[in-house]
Amino acid sequence: SRYSAPAAVQTSVAKMFAWKLAMYGRSPYGTAVLTSTGGGTSRYPAGTVVSKPVVMGHLDVGATACPGRYGYAALPYIRSLTAKLMVTGATDGGPTGPWPLTGDQIFAYSGGPRVINGSDAQAAYRPYIAAIQREVVVAQTSRYDSATVNGVSRWQGLVGLPRTGVVDSTTWQTMTVR
Repeated sequence: SRYSAPAAVQTSVAKMFAWKLAMYGRSPYGTAVLTSTGGGTSRYPAGTVVSKPVVMGHLDVGATACPGRYGYAALPYIRSLTAKLMVTGATDGGPTGPWPLTGDQIFAYSGGPRVINGSDAQAAYRPYIAAIQREVVVAQTSRYDSATVNGVSRWQGLVGLPRTGVVDSTTWQTMTVR
């Protein structure tokens, strides 16, 4: 390819990935184990098992140049944007949560994650999508307890951060779009 994909195309691809990966609870930073059916333009003979990035180019599994050198070079950015879109639900155009997370601000699960700052009356509901609902779930007490630490640790592992269980500024940035 001679030209890079416009930013609007990269954003559209990331939105599509965020939508589909959230449906299945997959991380854009994850890997998938695939078994080739062979034939066609397959890069691998039938029955070959390979591990590939969840977000990849066709050239990773097929005898093709798709998505081209510029499209392929954009994949790390697309993965990053996909992760941000997945945890903010930004594909629906809604607002993002506060940053950074401090004090009593925590994630809680009550029919959908919400950010709590003080009392339930001050809850700012946010339509987070399925991936974050499965990964960061806090007990109904809305306390930052072991369930929160475990959920945050799982999320950190999904996005490639050290699994500390602490919502520091780096972790929070993966959960919001600024």
